[in-house]
Amino acid sequence: MTSPRPTDVMMQMMGGFQVSQAVYVVAKLDVPTMLDEAGGPLTVSELAHESGAQIQPLRRLLRTLASVGLFTLDGDRVTLEPIGATLSRNAGDSLYGAAVMWMETHYASFSDLLHTLRTGEPAATHHLGKPFFDWVNENPDRSQQFSDAMASFTSGLRTGMFDHYQLPDGELIADIGGADGSVLVELIKNLPDRRGIVFDLPPVLPAARSTMSDQGLNGRVQITRSTSHC
Repeated sequence: MTSPRPTDVMMQMMGGFQVSQAVYVVAKLDVPTMLDEAGGPLTVSELAHESGAQIQPLRRLLRTLASVGLFTLDGDRVTLEPIGATLSRNAGDSLYGAAVMWMETHYASFSDLLHTLRTGEPAATHHLGKPFFDWVNENPDRSQQFSDAMASFTSGLRTGMFDHYQLPDGELIADIGGADGSVLVELIKNLPDRRGIVFDLPPVLPAARSTMSDQGLNGRVQITRSTSHC
């Protein structure tokens, strides 16, 4: 098998921002969720009508993402592929929250990465005018979005992560920067002799309390607030 030319690989790398934006838009329009709930193909026209998008731009977007495996297009009919299914809100390993949060909170700040290399100042601080977590936590909707995304990351990426894993000896397990506590739940839910701590910033902690309540772990897990962004 012939290896790709270095220039071809570099062109893909340089164009990566276009793919990430396309992924964000198709997730924001809820196209993967629509296809998932339909249980089969839908036409571009149907998807455009349900999402509020224009037909021709949506068709071009779906063709672009079909080239990287998210969808299959057969004429006007669109089928969701397993990669695209990870953007459905209903998927057990959904990365919808992460796809939306990254583009709405991180993407623009990365345009100042060169500034960071030249000055040492974080790009987010320079772009946003304040430290990233100060900016996130000053807006309840933004804070909730960040918490949802962290839950999305852990639910999507932890699949199979702890298979055959055994915790070391000790009664207490601490998850530092534990967000909604879903990783800690995976670690101790079947180990009744273990207790846990979720340690994170104050705006994130309501999600952790909700997770522990839903999982029946309130009596075994302490939710602790951090006063530092470090």
